[in-house]
Amino acid sequence: MEEFYVLGIIYLAGILCGGAAIKFITLYNKSDRSNKCINNIEKLTLYNNLTNLPNKISLESMFNAELLAKDNNFNILYIDVDGFKIINETLGYTIGDKVITKIANRIKAVVDKEGKLFHIRGDEFALLITKDESKENLCVLADKILDSMKKSFVIEKQEIRLTSSVGIACYPLDGNNLDLLLKNANIAVQRAKESGKNKIEIYDHSMNEKMNKKLKLINNLHKAIENEEFTLHYQPQVNSLNGEIVGLEALIRWESPELGTVSPGEFIPLAEETGLIIPIGDWVLKAACNQAKIWQESGNINVPISINISTLQFLEDSFVDKVIDALNEADLEPKWIHLEITESVALKNAEFTMRTLDRLQEIGIKVALDDFGTGFSSLEYLNKFNIDILKIDTSFIRVIGQEDTTVTNSIIVLGKSLNMSIIAEGVETDYQLNYLKETGCDVVQGYLFSRPVPSYEIEKMLKVA
Repeated sequence: MEEFYVLGIIYLAGILCGGAAIKFITLYNKSDRSNKCINNIEKLTLYNNLTNLPNKISLESMFNAELLAKDNNFNILYIDVDGFKIINETLGYTIGDKVITKIANRIKAVVDKEGKLFHIRGDEFALLITKDESKENLCVLADKILDSMKKSFVIEKQEIRLTSSVGIACYPLDGNNLDLLLKNANIAVQRAKESGKNKIEIYDHSMNEKMNKKLKLINNLHKAIENEEFTLHYQPQVNSLNGEIVGLEALIRWESPELGTVSPGEFIPLAEETGLIIPIGDWVLKAACNQAKIWQESGNINVPISINISTLQFLEDSFVDKVIDALNEADLEPKWIHLEITESVALKNAEFTMRTLDRLQEIGIKVALDDFGTGFSSLEYLNKFNIDILKIDTSFIRVIGQEDTTVTNSIIVLGKSLNMSIIAEGVETDYQLNYLKETGCDVVQGYLFSRPVPSYEIEKMLKVA
């Protein structure tokens, strides 16, 4: 009779979550089966079951072994796929898993001779380099990893383009143990993402201060949602020919009791990163609808309000229902609300976008494509999407009178040919205004007319008008 234990390993999305030991008693010895079972358990314990790459437990083991074997400098390259969450949310976890597997194989092919690649969790990998390398050489290797991601992935006839960010930390300068080293390499990754993604950052100790500030901002952002600390300011949209205010863009502002005035450029990207943009966006939608109704009942202001919609908001299955609920709660007709999405949002999932835009059109809501010309500018999809308004990005307006304006002219001609209204944002000079008039731009918006201002300032403007 033989007794032995089998360790049941519990995995979720390729991540080791726990285990349980189960006692087995056999009447005779099955040593080869036992060995095979042990080998399988070892594989489950030490390797990611999705990519077959060694996992964090393996990394700890190798790191400690290297420390015992020799006194040497180590380097960690922490690799994080940019925006991978959207792949799972829009295409599903089955496709997401296939993409992760392809990503792992692609990175491994690049770094195999340079160090050992580990699959830490989800879309995060770590490369351990046990030889002493200069920071310049580490950056060259990291560049190769970024370049390897530029080629698209094709899964079930779906073309997927992704980028990655890399953080670099060095032992013992940036941490005297593996956990600290990984933590600081991950901080460097987050810094790379904040700098625009698809970048490389080498850890330095000042990043800890920035991370602490970020955590403080996240905590205060949660409080701001709970306590409704936000307000809306409005920027007029003006008829280019007669100067009449024909619309207003709603722009969120945050005055924190603890932090003071926080710039949207600081808290909006963080809200998108943490998913807090969804409750914030829901609040903006309801607040803008309520304000539009208040103005209409006062009899002074009857112009549509444009609302910016984030990627995460737009890709929610319940998004259109939320829009309908906000309109119903305010008792507001749909024609008084315009929704603004960007090109990148529209093309995340083209089929989903077309269905959503069709539903919005059925309701009677107009949709603007914001920042046009800065993203994919896919003419094929632009023709298919139910888009009512094209908004020319500020970058094209800024160069009027200084550089070639062929692109600006082309956008206006294109929009007109598709029966779209054209709005130019960022208009700051009379020269820009006159140029846009001559080229057929319908509506202009910018500091030449007004900065975004509180609702009572808008009321003063329209009373004077």
